[in-house]
Amino acid sequence: MGVPIKYRQSRETSLTNYNYEEISDGTGRVLYYAGAVTDSTGEDFVLVTSPFYAKSPDSSGNDNSSPSLGIREDLDFDVELNLPRSIKGDAIITIPFGFHGNSDATPATGYVIAKIRKWDGTSETEIASVQSETTSTNSDSNYNDQIYALKIPITTLQDFKAGETLRLTIQAYAGGTGRIFWRLGHDPMDRTLGTFDTSQLRAQIPFVLDL
Repeated sequence: MGVPIKYRQSRETSLTNYNYEEISDGTGRVLYYAGAVTDSTGEDFVLVTSPFYAKSPDSSGNDNSSPSLGIREDLDFDVELNLPRSIKGDAIITIPFGFHGNSDATPATGYVIAKIRKWDGTSETEIASVQSETTSTNSDSNYNDQIYALKIPITTLQDFKAGETLRLTIQAYAGGTGRIFWRLGHDPMDRTLGTFDTSQLRAQIPFVLDL
């Protein structure tokens, strides 16, 4: 009688795809690039795992009504999960955001907020969020281009069903005296934008590994 052959299941061999740090804490971070796309209904914002030439490298504007510190951009970047997944741990979000006023006598100020959310097609559930430090500039012509690197602790296990959407919401705030100008970078291909070291808006999301 021959010796039966036992074949390993795919989940056993998949361990070779993870490094020691990922295995030790049970999470594997997936890097997403945020970008703008278009279809027949207009502009949309997505999260993808490979860079692409987005419709536009940034979202920008200005307000000449002597605006107080307030929200200037409020964008939702989405990725639909085709399989059930869970997230827990520290998400790392890198955000290029710059602004300036039109008077060197009065500083313009700004900051960003990043939120991790779940969208099920009907309702939105907020999972975790963090606000950056507030920065300022007295320049009336040069953008205060900053790279905000934010850590968002996801302290409890968050389960996603197949077909549900992982959403990254970015809110950019700026204010000053006179006219205020701003720009929020989100170019997956990292094309040159102002004086930013990078124009990529990136999200490292901690998925729980099925080991």
